[in-house]
Amino acid sequence: MAAVDTIATVEGRGHRRGPDLVTFIVVCVAVPALCLLCVAVPTILDAGVTDDGHLRRYPLGWPLTSLLCLLILTPPFVRNFLSKRRLARIRRDFDRWPATSGWTPGSVDRTWPWTNRIRAPDMVTVISAFDSEIAGLPVTVGELSWTDNGLGDATDRWKGRGIFTVVRLPGSLPDFAVRRHRTVDRQRDGEDEFGRRFRTILNDTGNAGRLDSEEVRRAHVNSEIPPWTLLGGELFTIVSMDKPATPAAMESAATDALRVVELIATRPSDQ
Repeated sequence: MAAVDTIATVEGRGHRRGPDLVTFIVVCVAVPALCLLCVAVPTILDAGVTDDGHLRRYPLGWPLTSLLCLLILTPPFVRNFLSKRRLARIRRDFDRWPATSGWTPGSVDRTWPWTNRIRAPDMVTVISAFDSEIAGLPVTVGELSWTDNGLGDATDRWKGRGIFTVVRLPGSLPDFAVRRHRTVDRQRDGEDEFGRRFRTILNDTGNAGRLDSEEVRRAHVNSEIPPWTLLGGELFTIVSMDKPATPAAMESAATDALRVVELIATRPSDQ
């Protein structure tokens, strides 16, 4: 099936700079440059020539250099301090979350819908998982990371981190998916916006009726729901994140995935 094969497709490697590379650049470039600045600025600003040809000293060099060093070095330390505080607060929120939300910590070592669709197990790592039952459906939400295009076009990035939601559906719904194009062409007159930005992966043409509704198509185009994949009776979504996942973000992701279920499960093809 196309939906299965696409998840395993690897087209290349990502080009995003990771934190290790950024640190390396700062250490190898910024620090030596700062040292040179400390030597050069006092020499330039402290030296002058009097009318009789003698050198004179100005007291501006070292204080100004110290101020420049302070301005350069302070922001990274402040950013690191605030980042650690935010991560500590998020950890505390997750510690309290199960007791107040109905979500319970689950095992990350289980068979996920994408488990058998990737080339190597270490391409996708499930970091956390929480289980609940919502509207009579078992739901799992959590955080995962991937590399080397491990999730194919089920995500919008070659590598990164994100929040996943898995909803186990009753019955035997056929496998199909809606994926977002990573590269979107310029819109032409009269072109369908849903077809321009998304592609559908279907087992049979009868399943296409689930996407005929204007409500479903508009929800995708307006980013009200994320792209999704239905495999083996499990619907899953993956939302890329640039910041650490929070309980609120996970609850939002679960709500969006259940909205997908609500929209596609009421299409005429169910009748």
